Amino acid sequence: MTEGLSQSKKIGISLCCALVIIFIILGTLSYIGRQKESFSMYGDYPRSVDGGILSPPYGDYPQYKKGPCTPGVSDYNYSTAWKLQPPTPVGSYAQVTNNKEYWASPCNGTSTPAAICGGLYQNKNLNKRSLIKCPPISPKRGVRVGFYVSDV
Repeated sequence: MTEGLSQSKKIGISLCCALVIIFIILGTLSYIGRQKESFSMYGDYPRSVDGGILSPPYGDYPQYKKGPCTPGVSDYNYSTAWKLQPPTPVGSYAQVTNNKEYWASPCNGTSTPAAICGGLYQNKNLNKRSLIKCPPISPKRGVRVGFYVSDV
């Protein structure tokens, strides 16, 4: 099949075949090397399994000290855990919601089972941010779009 081709064409065909094979090998290796599953891309064994995922160094909720009963499940049941869920006044014109920005505890009253709530993490101190006042606006400057002033 290659009897009628010159020497330079044979070398060119060989180089093209070699490049295609190299690209196939590199593509396969890059696909195999990727991490396919997991929510977390980090974790130092055994430190990442000894503590909770919301406790330092990964989160900011302090964990109960290790002891004979803690950390573990708590004495909460559904009749006590629902009180942790923030109340929402239905049909109110006050523009309030149950979407809290800062939580003292990762438990919000909807844990299943309820005994998980309050058994692993302590409440954390909440440092709320101070409100930033909106920049002043004048009719010559533009219109307000959310927090910002637009010149459009």
